[in-house]
Amino acid sequence: CGCPPRPASSQPLQQITADNTTATQLNMELILLKAEKKLVLRELPYLKKVTTAIPPTEDPPGIVDSLNTLANKTRCDLLSVTPSNVPSPSSVTGLSLIGVSFSVTGVHKNLFAFLKGFYSMTRLMTINNVSFAPGGTTPNILAVGDGQPYSMSVSATAYTTAA
Repeated sequence: CGCPPRPASSQPLQQITADNTTATQLNMELILLKAEKKLVLRELPYLKKVTTAIPPTEDPPGIVDSLNTLANKTRCDLLSVTPSNVPSPSSVTGLSLIGVSFSVTGVHKNLFAFLKGFYSMTRLMTINNVSFAPGGTTPNILAVGDGQPYSMSVSATAYTTAA
């Protein structure tokens, strides 16, 4: 035809630039997602532990059973347990609180074993208040190793995700 060559269109160059920008953005997002995956995999065991420790039900009988099992394990006597029948809301969204009061008797070292074991139970509970009192007819609070009985009263909180 003898016509002069057409100038190259800037359209394909603009498309290549846009595609390169998109590819760079997607690569950056992929790097962030891989870092997030590593974090999730590292934290997953803790998440499973917390999910188990904070059940979706109130389960007052389960609270009593857990405390009774701990008392038997530490050679203490669980005298009473009073879990609240209705959870109360907490300041954390999705978390409710169950008040629990209980009393235990046993010798000094066994009561302290009970307290230590309290924080190893599968259900998350925290202690708000503890009071000790020597038992027996001639209490001597200085003679902690002589096998004399003590009583312990505890106010605690159990946690649930139930509303």
